[in-house]
Amino acid sequence: MMIKVLFFFLLFLFSMGIHCQNWVSLDKGIGYGWASINQLFPDTTNDILYISGSFTEDGNGVSMRGLAQWDGAKWDSVGDANNFSAIKQEICKYQNSLIVSGIFHNPFKCNLVSLNWSHWDTLAQSTGLNVKCFTERNGILYFGGAFDKCGADSTFSIGKYDGVNFSGLTPCYEANNAIICSMAFFQDTLYIGGVFYLSPLMPIAGFAKWNGSDLLPVSPEFSSTACIVEAMTVYNNELYIGGQFYKSMGFTGDCIMKWDGQHFTEVGSGGANERVTCMQVYNNELYVGGLFTQIGGVASNNIAKWDGSQWISLNTDAFESPVWIRDICIFNDELFISGYFRKIGNDTIASIAKYNHPLTLNNHPEIQNNLSVFPNPANDFITINVSEKDELTAIEIYDAMGRLVKAQDIKGDDPVKIDTRDLLSGIYFIKATTNNGMQYSAKFVKTNDLI
Repeated sequence: MMIKVLFFFLLFLFSMGIHCQNWVSLDKGIGYGWASINQLFPDTTNDILYISGSFTEDGNGVSMRGLAQWDGAKWDSVGDANNFSAIKQEICKYQNSLIVSGIFHNPFKCNLVSLNWSHWDTLAQSTGLNVKCFTERNGILYFGGAFDKCGADSTFSIGKYDGVNFSGLTPCYEANNAIICSMAFFQDTLYIGGVFYLSPLMPIAGFAKWNGSDLLPVSPEFSSTACIVEAMTVYNNELYIGGQFYKSMGFTGDCIMKWDGQHFTEVGSGGANERVTCMQVYNNELYVGGLFTQIGGVASNNIAKWDGSQWISLNTDAFESPVWIRDICIFNDELFISGYFRKIGNDTIASIAKYNHPLTLNNHPEIQNNLSVFPNPANDFITINVSEKDELTAIEIYDAMGRLVKAQDIKGDDPVKIDTRDLLSGIYFIKATTNNGMQYSAKFVKTNDLI
C-alpha cells in the first residue's frame, strides 16, 4: 500500500512539472517580453547584487528602469532610478560610491552618474560617454566604450577618472566605428579588447595594450583579421581573453586563449565552438559564459568552468533561442548568469538565473549548521565552536569572491578565537577541518562599525 501511495505521489509531482532544476529564477525575474540584463555587480560589503540592463520593471510589474538590486529575497529599485531612461550598461564601485553608465535623461542629461547612499550625482564632465567596461588601478578608475571625448580631451574610447577630473588616454581614431568591450591590468600593463583602430593607417584590431603614452598591438593576428575580444581576466598569473576568433582565422585558440606576456596558448585541448562573452574567477577556478554549446570538446550549453587542467560542464539544459549570456558572477558562494533569454530547459526564467547547486567551499553542506560563529556580525574577533566531539585542526576564511584571506592551524582549542581586525567589511565564509578529516562551514559578516 505504501509503495502504491509513493508511486502516485511521484506521478503527481511529475504531472505538475516539478523536477530537479539546474537553474532557478530570482523571484519572477526581470522585465517582460525580451528584456536584457547587461551586468551583474555583487556588493559584498552591503550584501546586495546590483543589475543593469534594458528593462523597465521586474517580473512583478514594479518599475525598475534599467537598474535594480537583489537582497536575496526580493527586487528593489536603486536610488531615484525611476526618473531615468531604461537603458543601463555597466556598474562599478569607486571611492565608496556606485558608478553607473547608461542613458539618463531626467533629471540628468548625461551618461555616467554616481550613487552616494540614496542620492544620485551627475559626473558632469562625462556627458556623451557610452561606457562598456571599468577597471581600477592605484586609485584611478579607467573605463572604455564608444566615445570620442572625455572631459576636455579627445580620446580613443578610453578614459580615466581620479575622483575629480576626467581625461583621455589617446587621440581618437575612427571612434564612430570603435568600441572597447573589456579591459584588465596584467603585469602592470593595461590591456584592452573590443573592435577598434590603433591608428588611421592601421587595420582594425581587437586586442591591444597601453604603454603609458599610446596603444600598441599585442600580437599580429589581432591587427590583420577581423575579430572581437569581449572578456578578459587574470587567472593563475596569465591573462585569459574571450570573444569571437578562431584557429581557422590564424588565432591560437577558438574563442578563448591565455596570454603569458609573450605568447598565446590554448586553454586545454580546444576552445569553444562559439563566442565567449564573460569570465569570472572564483575559488581558483575560471567560470566562462557565452553562446557556445561545447568547450574543450565537452558539451556544455553557454556556461562552463576551467579548473586549471580540464573543462567541466555546468549546464546541459538548452536555452530558448535566441540566447545571449552577457554576464556571470559568483555572489555568496552562488553562481548567477544574466543576459537575453526567457527559458532554460523547461523552466521559464526571465533574463537572470541562479545555479541550483553549491559551488562549494564546503565539502559537507548538509552538516554546516554544526559550526557556530559569534558574534555575527563581527568587528575585532570571532569565536568558532563546533557542536560535535571533533577537535578543530585548521581554519580557513574566504571572502565573497572565493579568495583565501586567512588560514590558521588549531591545536585542539574549542572554542577558537580568530582575529578579524585585518579584514575589510564584507561577507566571509569559514571552512573548518577537524582531526578526523570532517569539514564544516559557516558564514559571517565583518563590519568596521562598533558592535
